[in-house]
Formats: sequence, structure tokens, C-alpha cells
Amino acid sequence: MLLFVPFSTNRPRKRVPIATYSLMGANVLFFIVQCLFEDLGVSAFGFVPNSPSPITALTAMFAHGGVLHLAGNLLFLWLFGTIAEDVLGAGLFLAFYFGGEIGAMLLDVNMSRLLLPGSLDVPRLGASGAIAGVLGLAACCFPRALVRIWYFVWLMIVFVRTGTFELRASVFLWLWVGMQVVGAAVQHMVGAEGGVAYWAHLGGFVAGMGAAAALGLRRLVGKKDLLEEAQQVSTEFTARQPLQDLSKLAAEDAQDPEVWVALSRTAESAGNIEQAVNAYQQAIPLLLQAGQRPRAARAFLAATAHAPDFAVPAADMFQIGSTLADMGEWAHAAAAFRRLADAWPDSPQVEIALARSCEIAAEPLDDPALFDASYATLCERFPDSEWRDLLRRPSAREPAAIA
Repeated sequence: MLLFVPFSTNRPRKRVPIATYSLMGANVLFFIVQCLFEDLGVSAFGFVPNSPSPITALTAMFAHGGVLHLAGNLLFLWLFGTIAEDVLGAGLFLAFYFGGEIGAMLLDVNMSRLLLPGSLDVPRLGASGAIAGVLGLAACCFPRALVRIWYFVWLMIVFVRTGTFELRASVFLWLWVGMQVVGAAVQHMVGAEGGVAYWAHLGGFVAGMGAAAALGLRRLVGKKDLLEEAQQVSTEFTARQPLQDLSKLAAEDAQDPEVWVALSRTAESAGNIEQAVNAYQQAIPLLLQAGQRPRAARAFLAATAHAPDFAVPAADMFQIGSTLADMGEWAHAAAAFRRLADAWPDSPQVEIALARSCEIAAEPLDDPALFDASYATLCERFPDSEWRDLLRRPSAREPAAIA
């Protein structure tokens, strides 16, 4: 026999999921109330389709048939509710939660009326339908998240093996959907009027997934999910699929610097240096336009590590050199200014770039060889430059002699 228990995901949480924890607490507290008043029976709290009541429609969402029923629901709510709330915020998350319950009730009642009319007198209990709405949202918006699963294998009373593995959320959740479909089919075949409300699970899932698609959350949240995954890529194997997806995203959203930065880093991890350098070339001007000069400078350094002759437009190159100087990266700043002069010899920034290179060579680098090279280039290209007499060689502290 096999036992599979999902216990975590790889999605980071940036905020405390207050709404999720509140729902979990409400379910636990209501279950305690159930236990205290167990003589009332499930009919006091469950929703009966043939005797609908607004009160039982609400209480049924928090009542459960036992500890395992409650624990299973809380586990799935914690796994996927915290992810959804972290991205969507408490308000929209709660809308999916309670909207999932509405979808669950509608499909469950209608399918029961069609296939098992006798089950319409059986009370419905549990938060499964509402949680299924969150699962539908996750399947639509977080397909790339990894679900960590603990498994336990035993044969009769003999332990065989235990361990953990990971599945994409898309695979895990569609397997879960498949189990609900099989369960509903078997339930119909045997004519069971009680037991698990499989159609409620499916109804909540479809409601959550449909609402996420209708609101356009798939692209918005899926993009964020992909960019966060790119930050965790570390090997060629793990980078392969994100690289393909990021390439498609870059073609669709070419003005987002975050996409290009993620693509460049993922391409590096995948060993595709040419693609990484090309992505850096797209990312740097966009980062500068967004006012993210230090990030643009670091991206420039990453690109030049692979391609020493790497260059971006002259005005951007000058900003990069100035930013590296502000960051105290003097040698890299001087190299950037020199690279500007080599790559864009006719640009209006060349004269000042060469002068800045001389200044950095003189102080703080105190590098006479670098000063002489930059100074010679400056005098050759700009013989009337006012910088000729202002710049001083670091060793002699006087203007360099040009042969």
C-alpha cells in the first residue's frame, strides 16, 4: 500500500497569510464546537440540498466528518492558500475561497439530481469545495510551483520504504482532479448516496480555475511565478524548461527588464552564453530607463565576464561607467569608459569618457599605464580638447607628454 502526503512547496511567502490562518483557525474552532455538541448530529450543521438553508450552507463550510477529514482539508488549505494569499492579497483570496464553495454546491447539487437523486437528502460537510476553488486558482496561476510529497510504502504489516519527491503543481493538481473524476464515476456505478462529495470538489476546482482565467490572472501571476523560479535555477538541468518559457515571455513582453534579467541568468545556468549576453544587452537599457542604475551596472559586469567587447549604446555606456565609479568599482568604471570610446568612436560622449578614464587612472587607481593609454587616445582624437592641460599623470603629477 502507498501513502502520499504533500507537505510543502518551493514558493516563498513574503507576507503573513492572515486570511488563510484565520480560515484554518475557524475550521478548527468549529470542529471543537461540533465535538461539544455531537449529540445534534451532522444534520444540524450539514447542508441538505432537498432542505436548503442559508445557515447550513455556511456552517457546512466549517463542519467536518472527523479529525482526518479536517486535517486533510487544513493541509491543502495551508499548502495552496498561503501561496494564493501571498500573491493576490487577502481580499481576492477570500473571494476565490467562498466562490469555490458556491461552484462546489452548484455542481454537486445538479450532478446529484441527475445521477443520484437519493443523495440529495444526505447532509454535505466540509471546506473541501471552498478549498478546491483555491486549488483551481493554483492550477491556473502557479503551475510551475513544486510540491514536495512524502511517501510511505508498506506491504501488509511489513515496512518497505519511505522518502520524498517533488512534482510540479500542475501535475499534482491534475492528478488530484483525475482522482475526483474516478471517485465520482465509481460512486455513480455503485449507487453510493453518501461518502465523499467528489462533484463538489470538481465544482470548486472548475469555479476557481475559470475565475482565474476570466480575470486574466494566469498571465499576471504565471509571469511572477516564472521569474521567481528563475531566481532559484542553479544547474543546466533545472534551467532548461524555464529558459524556453522565459524566451517566449521575452518575445511577448519585451519592455520588461525583469524578464530579460531572468532570461540572462537562466541562460547562463543553462550554459547558453550567447543567449545570456544578448539578454543582458536588452536588459541594461531597460534597467537604466527604470532608474535601476546599480542593477544595470552589475548586469554589464556579468555580460563583460563572458564577452569582454560587450557594449550597449553610448549614452547607456556612459551611465554604466559613472554608476560603477559611484559604486567604487574604479577599474571596471575606467574599462567601461574605454569600451565606450572603442565601440562608439563618433559619439558625443567619447571625449568626456576618455577624460573620466584618465581621472580614474590618476586617482584613485594611481595607474600611469592606464592614464597614458587614455590620455594618448584623448589627444589623438581631440587635439584641441580643454582636458589636455587639466589632466595630470599620476606618477609625476603633471600633464603627460604626447610624442
